[in-house]
Amino acid sequence: STYPHGHCVEILGPVGDLETEIKCLLEEHNIRLKDFSASAIACLPPERNQWHVSARDVKERRDLRYSHRIFSVDPPGCQDIDDT
Repeated sequence: STYPHGHCVEILGPVGDLETEIKCLLEEHNIRLKDFSASAIACLPPERNQWHVSARDVKERRDLRYSHRIFSVDPPGCQDIDDT
């Protein structure tokens, strides 16, 4: 047959909707958005709980923490973001 066979696994949302398109890209590239595991959190430096975004940074920079998923692909042992 020239017709593909398959079944619907999940409805992501309406075509053209931004959230739907993002879900589609994540699904297409097998990217799962889960919380970090306890072992991943354990790798962070001890001061991880004291770090915060300064009031100056909040005022002077565009805050993308809640509108974009941003991450680095730096290798282990890198010292700054351009070591990728």
